[in-house]
Amino acid sequence: MNDDRPIDIDQVGSDDSSMASGSSSGKKRAEAPAKYVWQYFKRYKDPLGKEVKRNNRYHQVCLGCQTCLKSCEVVTAEDHLLKCTSAIQRFTGLRDIILNQRAKEPTKKDEKAEGASSLRKTWLNRIYAQTISELKGLLLTVVFPQTVTLVFDGWTNIHYESVWIFIALLPVGALILKTVNASADSHTADFIAAQVEDLFQDFDHTRFGAIVSDNGGGCQNARKLVVKNHKHMVEKRDSSLADCFRYFIFLARTLKAAEENTVIDSGFVAWAYMAFNERYKDMADPTTRLALFLHPGYRLVGTQDKEFEALQLAAGELAKKRDYGSGKVRNMWKNMEQYRANHEPFEHGFKQGETPEMLWRLVASRLPVEADGSPATITLIARILLSIVPHAAAPEQAFSHMGRTHSDLCNRFKEGTVSMMANINQYFTVQPPAEE
Repeated sequence: MNDDRPIDIDQVGSDDSSMASGSSSGKKRAEAPAKYVWQYFKRYKDPLGKEVKRNNRYHQVCLGCQTCLKSCEVVTAEDHLLKCTSAIQRFTGLRDIILNQRAKEPTKKDEKAEGASSLRKTWLNRIYAQTISELKGLLLTVVFPQTVTLVFDGWTNIHYESVWIFIALLPVGALILKTVNASADSHTADFIAAQVEDLFQDFDHTRFGAIVSDNGGGCQNARKLVVKNHKHMVEKRDSSLADCFRYFIFLARTLKAAEENTVIDSGFVAWAYMAFNERYKDMADPTTRLALFLHPGYRLVGTQDKEFEALQLAAGELAKKRDYGSGKVRNMWKNMEQYRANHEPFEHGFKQGETPEMLWRLVASRLPVEADGSPATITLIARILLSIVPHAAAPEQAFSHMGRTHSDLCNRFKEGTVSMMANINQYFTVQPPAEE
């Protein structure tokens, strides 16, 4: 579209000019009134048709992508337009207009380059770079291979920017690896998978054993693309593991008791049974039952011959995904027989306060190593399966923290600044700095 001009927009009067000139980051520019940028926006109106503003600044709706920017300032509007693909395509030369005006007259923000704000940002960048460096070292030196769960999810912040977050779930806790401002991108499976592959350029992909997200269509397809390229990883639908299945057993007992209780409505019990059976079909796959079998507290699950053979086949498939040879698979099956019968070195009971990780490390130290010097294959499979976290709660917790930082009362941080602050906070919460 050549020389398109915005149509059907509210005329900008003196209110906007004074508002821009009085703003710390909305300085009027020589030869370009501050209101020039509002040609590409219209004021947001509530359902009653009333224009909405906060802190003496109107909410503005981009004419390109229809995104609403709350309490919008000139510089914020310019930053949005530079990233808005729809606006750039609709209004010819938009990017050049903004960049040329910025080059003619720097904003007050630019004039403070040597001030306190710049110093704060410099220190933030330094601490963030140090945090990422230590994170890489932590993954390489502390974490057992393929025991990290990669979780990702999307969020919309106070400025209606779309932010995607990628988190590593380690035994010590959840750590933010990467955040992406995807406001100008389509959230397709290819886009999300590309972000994961980009993350694997910085963090060793062999440390990750599973990938988890919510059940959105794009997220599901992205997981499939990642698993296709990294055969050793499993998806969320294959990793609803021992603890979830354990609570399913508790729920089954509760339903049985409810059936025998004459006070509880029989129609409700019938509906509960139907819902339970539907979920059971989703969870009762061989991989899930194998994880329950390898949990030291529930090793009697799968002791019947026919079911045990299915568990052996499931373990063999997982070993095949990881390129373990046939000799290792045979040794693993033999160890599974010993584990099933409680023979040495699997006779150690599961006590309160212990974790499956602790017990399988003990078993690994007592079992003979494989021919190539690697730990016994059964210990590798057990530690990988039992380390997988089958839910995406960590991103929601991170988004809650970012929402408290970037709120209605404190909304002038840029998205990148908030993301760095969340990353640093999460890291030092899990890994407190050493005392001097």
